Amino acid sequence: MKSTQDLSKADFEALVGDTLTVGGVELTVEAVSDGKAQGGPVTAPFSVALAAAEPTGAPAFSRVVSVSHEAIGEHELFVSRIASRADEAVYQILFN
Repeated sequence: MKSTQDLSKADFEALVGDTLTVGGVELTVEAVSDGKAQGGPVTAPFSVALAAAEPTGAPAFSRVVSVSHEAIGEHELFVSRIASRADEAVYQILFN
């Protein structure tokens, strides 16, 4: 299993369309995007967009929760619910 600081954009790009367990809820990885560097990070910043079908009781969390998948292991990451669409909730994980 990779350490949290070694997780990369490529790790999550390989999971697009797959499901992560996030805070006990199944979320689908929708996209992985480049972020904007903020003063020389160790790794290039990126974000991961996730979605959960509603109404599944998708939580409105913006906090550190357990994120797991067999390919990356289990990690404690800050996940924010950023939007609601007609039939799903949208979440984001930022790495910088």
